[in-house]
Amino acid sequence: MNDIQRAMTPEEREEYAQILKEATSTGSTGAQASRLQCLLVDADQAGRRWARWLLDGYQHQGAMKDIRSYHKRLREAVSWNGTTVLKPRAGAVTTEAGFQQKLFRFMTQTELVEHRRMISQQQTAASQTIEQINRYLELLSQAPSAETPDVAARVLGVDIEQWLAS
Repeated sequence: MNDIQRAMTPEEREEYAQILKEATSTGSTGAQASRLQCLLVDADQAGRRWARWLLDGYQHQGAMKDIRSYHKRLREAVSWNGTTVLKPRAGAVTTEAGFQQKLFRFMTQTELVEHRRMISQQQTAASQTIEQINRYLELLSQAPSAETPDVAARVLGVDIEQWLAS
């Protein structure tokens, strides 16, 4: 039972069950879905608020399906170190309207160089963060009873800022 059906009264759920039964009595799955949609529109026009909730929910689910499909299409297989990985095939470029997604294959050389620079900066920042975390883990390994690096520094009598800088 989804959230919409949980919000429905028992009577509304029973009415919906009857509509489902009628919609699925004959035909292909596609025909049954079309029939269900028509019956829900009829129920909505008859003032059944739960029918509007269900129709809106189905519309949202359809939109989410299309968005997921779109995002999958924005990835491409790339060979890297003997392994095939899925990578985004689009990146952000700066335009007069602000940042916009653009497929790499349609970027100019300048846009590709700029995007590579931005990703490289992110990679550098991530490497620095990993090194910082490694230093904290090293500090914790020297004070096994400590639960956090702050406690470990106090147990060892060291200044955490000096520890990180050393």
